[in-house]
Amino acid sequence: MINAELPIPLHVQISNLLEKQIRIGAYQEKIPSERELMDMYAVSRTTVREAVSKLVNEGKLQKVHGKGTFISKQPPIQEWLTSLNSFTDTVIKMGMNPSSRLIYSGKLSQKNGLNIFETNHDLYLIERLRFADNIPVAIELKSTFIHSK
Repeated sequence: MINAELPIPLHVQISNLLEKQIRIGAYQEKIPSERELMDMYAVSRTTVREAVSKLVNEGKLQKVHGKGTFISKQPPIQEWLTSLNSFTDTVIKMGMNPSSRLIYSGKLSQKNGLNIFETNHDLYLIERLRFADNIPVAIELKSTFIHSK
């Protein structure tokens, strides 16, 4: 429940509780109405609206006028950017088609302004533009040192 004694604003506490309840499956399609949330947490409509608006702005909820507030079907981008899943697996899990376009691949040298730590290592870089349903969503940079003889 919420605690008015905490320095955390009530709308943030409610938002965090709603997010947790959605994550554990307490709500499947939609969350309770504003009136129900006001009664549940004994707070004003303004506090409930702020809490819900935060989750709408983060892409976790969607408001449908006259119908209610629904749980978003696709997780917001911020949610999958911090996961350890592969880009391809994540995009497929979201019901979208992943693809990539190579921007650059090659060996970088000292003249590129890089200070390579050991002289017997070469630095290679791959730069790709990543897409979900043909919409660019990320630029991926991968680099690796390879021991040269």
